[in-house]
Amino acid sequence: MKTSESSRVRVWISISLMVAVYIGAVYWVYRASSSSSVPAARLLPLATSLAVVPCVLVMILAICSMIAKSFRYVARVKAAGISPEIRETLASVAAGDGDRERLKWLAQQYPRPFEIIFTEFLSSFGGQINLELRSLAAELGLAERWRMGTRSRNFLVQKMALANLGRIGQAIDPKLLQHPLEQTRIEAACALLASGSADAAAEVFRMLPDQSLLGRILLADSLRPFATEICERYLANGIRSADPRRARASVDLLRAWERWIPIEGFSKLMAGQDLDLRLAALPALRYASATGQDAAPEVFALLEFPDERAHAPAAKAASDMGISASIPLLLSQLRTGGPASALAAAKALADMGAEGQDLLENEILTGVRPQYALQALEQSLVAERG
Repeated sequence: MKTSESSRVRVWISISLMVAVYIGAVYWVYRASSSSSVPAARLLPLATSLAVVPCVLVMILAICSMIAKSFRYVARVKAAGISPEIRETLASVAAGDGDRERLKWLAQQYPRPFEIIFTEFLSSFGGQINLELRSLAAELGLAERWRMGTRSRNFLVQKMALANLGRIGQAIDPKLLQHPLEQTRIEAACALLASGSADAAAEVFRMLPDQSLLGRILLADSLRPFATEICERYLANGIRSADPRRARASVDLLRAWERWIPIEGFSKLMAGQDLDLRLAALPALRYASATGQDAAPEVFALLEFPDERAHAPAAKAASDMGISASIPLLLSQLRTGGPASALAAAKALADMGAEGQDLLENEILTGVRPQYALQALEQSLVAERG
């Protein structure tokens, strides 16, 4: 938000300055023409100023633009010419046998191309070379430059500075995790995780509820390498939290990972929550339960729950996990549940193998609601045939 506001402010300042220069130039030409001793010059002083001033301003702007482009072109040519030497010298120093003084000189004389090439090396190499590059970043002043870049109002500069600090394992200012701009918070969190800080996973996990859905998706991907640690230490407390946003964010995190990470007592943990949170956690039940038997109590409870909203998701969860003990409950739901619940139960029975399909066939012949069983079997056959 601050970045966009500052950009708008700069645009309005530029426009206001140009308008002021234009008005001032018109007024000056008008006064000069009015005070002229030549009669013809006093006839149309305002018209003359209105015609002359824009032409002069356009010419000045064109000349300035050409000069600026020429400087940028010369800088690009110099960078292209020196880049091979920077790469070769940096590679030699990182390998342990290069000229460090020459490298320092290159970093001072060509800071922009040097920083670009150095960043490429950081993201390309690991092991001992990466450790040497981290040391060089501090020695050559790049770490301090990136630390200052994290305070830039230009988001791209700030993003690159945060990413580079994370690559070299430098500490990230904790205040950036509460930055008003969500993009900055996300980049700071990712850099903190990449830095290897001992408390990084805990700090990023705590900030999840305050982010948008897109922000939580991005953070979930960055937290994936820390999934085991989070599940063992923080996730259960997050789900138990009295704050519904924190509880939902914890469940969404587990669903986003889609990894088998058993959490002891997860089924019992979810049983004490409100229905909306339990339904949101159902897709993750198969990943958080060590076995189908551990997940079964929660599935059974939702199949028998008074609120019919729970029946269809619970039926799908039972079929996904292959909980054959749920067949009697599914059959009862097929016969007595609402249309959506009955169809979901029929589909779950169709996925239960021969036992479930035999029950559906019998329901078609003797049941009072054969249409749901027939539809489920047809869809199952179509799916099998591809």
